[in-house]
Amino acid sequence: MKTFCVLPFYARVINGSGYDRPCCHWFTDDYDLEQVKQDMLTEQRSDICSHCWRLEDAGIQSDRQQKLATYDWFLERSAEDLFAAAKSGPVPMLSLNLMTSSVCNATCVSCGSGCSSSWAELERRMFPHIPIQRVSPVSVDSVFELFDMSNLRFLSFMGGEPLFERRNFEILERLHAMDNTDLFVSIVTNGNVELNDKQKEILNKFPNMNFCLSIDGIGAVYEYVRYPSQWSRLQDNLAYFRTIAQDVSAHYTISNITLFSHNETMSWFKEVGLPVTCNPISDPAWLSPHVLPSVAREQLRNYLSADDYQAYIGSADLTEVDQLWAEFKQNIQLQDQAKDISIADRVPVVANLF
Repeated sequence: MKTFCVLPFYARVINGSGYDRPCCHWFTDDYDLEQVKQDMLTEQRSDICSHCWRLEDAGIQSDRQQKLATYDWFLERSAEDLFAAAKSGPVPMLSLNLMTSSVCNATCVSCGSGCSSSWAELERRMFPHIPIQRVSPVSVDSVFELFDMSNLRFLSFMGGEPLFERRNFEILERLHAMDNTDLFVSIVTNGNVELNDKQKEILNKFPNMNFCLSIDGIGAVYEYVRYPSQWSRLQDNLAYFRTIAQDVSAHYTISNITLFSHNETMSWFKEVGLPVTCNPISDPAWLSPHVLPSVAREQLRNYLSADDYQAYIGSADLTEVDQLWAEFKQNIQLQDQAKDISIADRVPVVANLF
């Protein structure tokens, strides 16, 4: 059970451009799904799952562990029972994760045109002679043709920005018409979309709803990292989501920008009672938490707890830090120029390292 994950057995993750995997953390097409399953059933750590192993070894809850807990809670089937069923033979797909399109209202520091239509517009200004990467949207009809949506137990919407994409509301309306409103619906959102009355009406039809808010820092740090998102709007939406969903959580991507306000961010999550999953960024590499000058790492040694320092910086490979820090400065300057903002105004503690 130490290496078992429900996703390779019970889940699919798709987008409209041919992405079809059990897990969104698999960053390579070079894998043998049956071998991954066999490794999990025999308590072997598959290399393809290195993202989760890295988090677990650092004492951070991984997506593997979260999904085990979610299936256990919602299906009222223990992890041991799910493991036994997977070991005994083929099991039905219970979970579908849809990256419906790249339609998005934000230009987050870590993102790009492949995941955000707003970033595509930004890249046209930044690199006018380079073709823009495009992701095809998922066809609503094809979703219902390819998958048994009537027996689905988990449906997750990712982006782009799921609440900014009309197709997601079409899918929910069709599920309601099929009388499959008892499934667990999870929406990963930046929390900065203004919903209309019709959209709110559709969401209210699903009693088992999770809103997972992507919150990378608080206040000015959040507004810089997830530009042009507004901190006040996120707080308003958080309050609204809590009126229609029993389960509201946060996903906090930790970078070399957010690490300097990490303690304040974690205190805010605790203050508002918001369960949070912490995920140190690894792609793009120049945003990784450990990519900092030595003087900054020493500052953080005195600021962070010993456990946090070890988890995000202490065990990192520092051999390429200087090169990656140069890439960080170059990319931040390009982004700031295109967005007409300045990191010095929003996150001066990082800008001072330049």
